[in-house]
Amino acid sequence: GIKNMLKRGQVGIFAVIGIIVIVLVILFLFIRTRVYIGPATQQDLEAELIPIKEHIENCLLEKAEPRLRQIGLQGGYIATPENTYRLYNGNRVSFLCYNIDDKPYCRQRVLKLGDMEQQLEQVLKEELLRQCINVQSFRKLGTALRQGELRLDIIIGEDSTTINADFPISLAKGDAKAELKAFSTIINYPLGRLYNAVRDILNVEAETGSFDTTFYSYQKTQLTNKLYIAQINPIYPDELYILKIKDAPSEEDPYIFQFFVEGEPQ
Repeated sequence: GIKNMLKRGQVGIFAVIGIIVIVLVILFLFIRTRVYIGPATQQDLEAELIPIKEHIENCLLEKAEPRLRQIGLQGGYIATPENTYRLYNGNRVSFLCYNIDDKPYCRQRVLKLGDMEQQLEQVLKEELLRQCINVQSFRKLGTALRQGELRLDIIIGEDSTTINADFPISLAKGDAKAELKAFSTIINYPLGRLYNAVRDILNVEAETGSFDTTFYSYQKTQLTNKLYIAQINPIYPDELYILKIKDAPSEEDPYIFQFFVEGEPQ
């Protein structure tokens, strides 16, 4: 009886010690993520900046992807003022050529690649800072973490868009200091390629008022080795153009650029 009681007592003590050790380990690991212990070299601080870089570049990707999709589905515009669009499948699809009374051709609305880049830069800067980037959540006690102003430079290429961020971040402890300012992500959407196709279509629509999508798709596919898909959907009194490149970025979820050419009601 006494031996069993002693054994049970020893087991109980070991269990308590085990729990205390686990709690101490968890506490130590938690403190390590929140407090910088000991002196630091520049290399130490550079290693601390790696997760911040990953966090910012993940944010660039997370916020830019849906906005790039949106600008394609809305015909090159994120903001769509009254009388410049028509609703289709829940999207505000922009008119890129306006009807001229009693004429078969239309008046082009000027859409520049640089304008699309600028629209994306403006909306993404605000969204990144308001909804995603949180550099200060990485700060540890004992270090000084500072951030400068975020500047974006978006470059729409033929088959991919590059989002470059200039965002100075510095981390200091004692005499050691590390800095980081350049961040980047690439999204493989053929926005630039489809934009060029839009220009081709609008130039013909504004001249003759009639465009052969079948011949154009065939011709561009032969020239570029990329499978162009251009479709016209008549939605009275207008025409909806839907453009995509097969399998870009994937077969199940292709990138789409669509726009309306305004027609004349009969």
